[in-house]
Amino acid sequence: MFQVSCFTSSLRLGGEMSDLHLETCNLKLNLIGKRRRMAEPNDHLIEKIKQLIIQRLKLIEMTPEMIENDAPLFGEGLGLDSIDALELVLGLEKEFGVIIPDAEVGKKVFQSVKTMAQYVLEHQGAS
Repeated sequence: MFQVSCFTSSLRLGGEMSDLHLETCNLKLNLIGKRRRMAEPNDHLIEKIKQLIIQRLKLIEMTPEMIENDAPLFGEGLGLDSIDALELVLGLEKEFGVIIPDAEVGKKVFQSVKTMAQYVLEHQGAS
């Protein structure tokens, strides 16, 4: 909701011809309690992302339960590498129709299963 209020100020600078009228308008936005919350990925989407990781990377010895939602996918976490990232980019595009446009976005998206799911949620159907 927003509200606009205007008022006129008059200033007399001397004679009749030197009156100055100023009209000022204020725009007040009422956003308290109206913030739009981002949707959180649901368990079904998280599960699908885990299955995608297992299938695309051929991690046949792993189960979805073995992959933590917030654990890093690279380095200390699952220990994925750049070739794995490329495979996941292709998997996300094929399975969910989302595109990772560049490496910078990829770094953010592939931080964890949860960040992958959040990206899918926000971008599915947008491409």
